[in-house]
Amino acid sequence: MLVQMAHALGLYVIGTDAESARETVLNLGASEFGAYDTERVSSKFKSMADILIDATNLGASIAGIQIIKPTGTYVSLTTLPKDRTLKPDVIYRQVIPRREYRDSDAFTTISLMIRNNQLHVPIDHLESFTLDGIRKGQSDVENGNPDGKVIVTL
Repeated sequence: MLVQMAHALGLYVIGTDAESARETVLNLGASEFGAYDTERVSSKFKSMADILIDATNLGASIAGIQIIKPTGTYVSLTTLPKDRTLKPDVIYRQVIPRREYRDSDAFTTISLMIRNNQLHVPIDHLESFTLDGIRKGQSDVENGNPDGKVIVTL
């Protein structure tokens, strides 16, 4: 959803993911794409990003620091990089759920984007609501790289 939201705001979006997700990420609104499993995105996009949003669990923090401009903003949805000496003037922010965040504002924005056809949720595949279906869906998410959501249906 981040790619779609940034695109809807008119921002230039650099998306990174596995090569298998290239078309999906570009179709969601990314202006450029880097495949972290086939190329060095840290070199390809070195010091290009004004704002970097890291949704990984420290897996991409080193590459992220290289991609962010020297005076950019690094936003992590999980944990912040421990070593920030490479770019000390970057603003580092951690955004995690907190009680003071107003869900109603977010839901209003998201529903408006859906109504304006600016937000879509890609679905990779459906699984049945059985023990085997749930296990397969969980395994697909943990071990694979689904091209969208894996949905367990009732």
